[in-house]
Amino acid sequence: MGQEFEEIDLCPGFLLIRDFADEAQEIEDGTPRMRPSGMSMAAIVGRLQVSKSEPPPCWQRDALETLKQCVRSLRLIVPGHYGIEEVWLIPDRYHFQTGPLVQWADHGGDVTPSSDHLGDFARITPEHGEQCARMVQAWKERKLASLAVALQRFNLASTRVLMEDQIIDLVVALEGSLLTGNVKDQLKYRCAIRGAYLLGDEDDPTSAAALLQAAYDARSAIVHGAKRLPDLKPKQRMNLSPEEFITKCHDIVRRVLVRFVYAAIDGTSAEEFAQALDAEVLRRLDRRPLP
Repeated sequence: MGQEFEEIDLCPGFLLIRDFADEAQEIEDGTPRMRPSGMSMAAIVGRLQVSKSEPPPCWQRDALETLKQCVRSLRLIVPGHYGIEEVWLIPDRYHFQTGPLVQWADHGGDVTPSSDHLGDFARITPEHGEQCARMVQAWKERKLASLAVALQRFNLASTRVLMEDQIIDLVVALEGSLLTGNVKDQLKYRCAIRGAYLLGDEDDPTSAAALLQAAYDARSAIVHGAKRLPDLKPKQRMNLSPEEFITKCHDIVRRVLVRFVYAAIDGTSAEEFAQALDAEVLRRLDRRPLP
């Protein structure tokens, strides 16, 4: 018999279950697990306390929104693919599912995972679960309202098939964070400087600024020049393949948004945080000696 489930709490009512079983097992009520022997599984399970008298649409709507927030938060915390939010109605049971890697069940019931591998869920730790719970609570308390468009477009980028659509969404996410407020000119420059300074403790500022500017230019070429990403000159993609360029853009936008999200959780709106970045850049310049 394989080892027991490994469980990581994500937010109230939902947890990640990983099963590294070497052979098919039975769930607690004796029902056989419907998967091939020897397959490891990952699933997000909802253990919801639902009153039998409560109309399903009420708790269903709230639960689905919480599940979406879990997935959105995981995409920010640990880069990876966690599915597309969908809901499936099964007779006498509601299952909330985000694609082939994730599946939920209600009423404290058990789940038959639909994936034959752990996928990106293998990298999630209990610390990530704590961060997820914090972000989900912030969603519920509307602390992330000033980042609504940026976070929405980042999540859309995670579900897009075309690379060009991904670039458009990612740059809109940058504009919804780094360029919030009354910013009307030098948008690409401001985006690059603010982003490079924000990530200066992780990245070389020059490289970060160049990537942000390249993403901005690529979006312009796609929207205004009817270009495809492979059509751009290698230099316009920082001499990266289209796939590598997209991956790097996803990563830098994700890390920018994480900084904005934690600032919002602490009570600083996106506009206030962006303005604070400008003030900090100027403060550093004031201290720099002339050559």
